[in-house]
Amino acid sequence: MTYLLALLLLVAPPNIVWGGVTLGESGDAIVQHLGKPDRVRSASTSTSWYYDHTTAGAATAIKINAGNAKRITLSYLRGGSVRDPYGVLLGGTVEDLLAKRGIPTAKNCWGWLVYETDQDTGWFYVVERKSIVAIGVGYLPIIYCPTDSWG
Repeated sequence: MTYLLALLLLVAPPNIVWGGVTLGESGDAIVQHLGKPDRVRSASTSTSWYYDHTTAGAATAIKINAGNAKRITLSYLRGGSVRDPYGVLLGGTVEDLLAKRGIPTAKNCWGWLVYETDQDTGWFYVVERKSIVAIGVGYLPIIYCPTDSWG
């Protein structure tokens, strides 16, 4: 029995919570604890929910696909103090990001720096003028383009 439990713990990915939302969480559960989104944008295969109220100085965007959160992004609002699980400050510098996380796995065509995890998820960082303006997490692939690579 102990062996089976240990095996399940190795296989089951940990819950990833970002901005108060758990990756894979149902839309109904999100609405129960965050309320209705301030804005909604629908696309052919998914819907994006936007919460303009702040979470310690960040706005939240959630991509919903098949009823569940597939990507969670926090965007910097002035005076914010949000750090990701790796210690990277939203609103901080790209130099700090590289010092804490190393070289990204990929850089997509929009300039997002992507760090894949050992599961099927990845963290991404949106950088403008050497500042981190958004940090997100989602299931892979995270909007890759045909020529994605770092460098």
